[in-house]
Amino acid sequence: MKTLLKTLVTVFIRLLSKTSIGRFVENLLIDEAMNKVTLVNHNGCQLLFTTPNPLTRWRAETFSQKEPETLEWIDNIEDGSVLWDIGANVGLYSIY
Repeated sequence: MKTLLKTLVTVFIRLLSKTSIGRFVENLLIDEAMNKVTLVNHNGCQLLFTTPNPLTRWRAETFSQKEPETLEWIDNIEDGSVLWDIGANVGLYSIY
C-alpha cells in the first residue's frame, strides 16, 4: 500500500509540474518546507538548521545530547586547524 501511494504521489507531482500552476504550487511547497528552521545554541555558538520534516527537526533538537564526545573533540581542535570530515553523514557536526 505504501509503495502504491508513493508511486501515485510521484506520478501526480510529475504531471502537475508540467503546468505553470503546478510549478507555482510546487515552488510554494518547497519554499514553505525550506523556511522551517530550528535554532540550536551550543557552547556559545548559534546554529540555524533547515528542518523541513520531523526527522531533521529531531536531529537539530538533539544536537547537544546525541554525540557529546564528538562535540567535545571538536571543541578541542586548535583554532586555525583544517579538518576534513570524510563520511560526515548529514553533516550536522561538520556545520558546527
